Amino acid sequence: MALSGCASAPDATFSYHPPVLQVAISVTVTVSCNAGKTDAVYQIAPVVTPTYTADRRVTWTVDLPHSALADVDFSPQFTDDGQLTAINSTSTGEGGTILKDLVSLGVDIAAVGGGKGTLKPLAVCDTLLKQPMAVIYDANLDFSSTIPADPTPVTLEARSYFGPLDAELRNQPGLERMPVFRASVTTTGDTRVKFGDASIQSGAYIPLKLREVYNGELKIMDSHSGKPVYDSALAIPRPGGPNDYYTVLLPKPALFGGSTFSLSLSSSGAVKSIDYKTTSGTASAIEVGTSALNAAKPESAADRAAALKGQADVIAQQNRLAKCIATPATCQ
Repeated sequence: MALSGCASAPDATFSYHPPVLQVAISVTVTVSCNAGKTDAVYQIAPVVTPTYTADRRVTWTVDLPHSALADVDFSPQFTDDGQLTAINSTSTGEGGTILKDLVSLGVDIAAVGGGKGTLKPLAVCDTLLKQPMAVIYDANLDFSSTIPADPTPVTLEARSYFGPLDAELRNQPGLERMPVFRASVTTTGDTRVKFGDASIQSGAYIPLKLREVYNGELKIMDSHSGKPVYDSALAIPRPGGPNDYYTVLLPKPALFGGSTFSLSLSSSGAVKSIDYKTTSGTASAIEVGTSALNAAKPESAADRAAALKGQADVIAQQNRLAKCIATPATCQ
């Protein structure tokens, strides 16, 4: 969207939806025996996929008034489903501040495995586990309607076509400590950048509505070992209605001097970067730091195909490692 300073240019508006979060959790477990057949070995590989989609229940609109005495370029950018991702704006006008905010993003993924040994060979190592066996467990966390204040851990369930194998493995003597995974999420403060009272400053600024984004922590625990198999940050947009928001102030076109404004949002809706600069000759600087999680894009068919291939690759590598553990002399 571009607005120029010619007198005939009309006022303009744009609409957008805030994001909501759903998290897909998948843990691949390969079960095998050690070389002496006295120990069950569990190789664990978790994959967590956060997906941010537009909340169609809420639509926000921004009015962009035209100024006949100022040149304005205003370019909002959106996802395919209507989420606002960025604004790049330049105008001719006057002001007196520089505001810049940079957000550090990151994801950590960890995987651990193990079993409980015995002095006697396990019979299952000569039957069901003559070859390594893999099972995939899944869970979905939905934050589109609420963020529980004291969430109960969610137990991961064997994927439907792995259900019979999972049940058979758990009934085998020696495999009593086969992992049981539970996922939980805790939240701390939100990642808002404070912009002051929009009602007081609205004469010189255009209010832009954004959702609060909470800093969350996602943990996946093995309830048998008591050890975490995954622990990472998670950015969670606060769900709500049209009146649940905070305000970022966009500069209106002014009469003298020059200004540039840009805003970048992560997929969670958190402010990733802001740059507001004027060339009136006087400036003050404010730097603000916040932290958020690098958020995934909505999943495409190619993404799903890549995920399936990734799971197949994980199972293949876990099988290879299991065979190396069982017969080190022939490891390839």
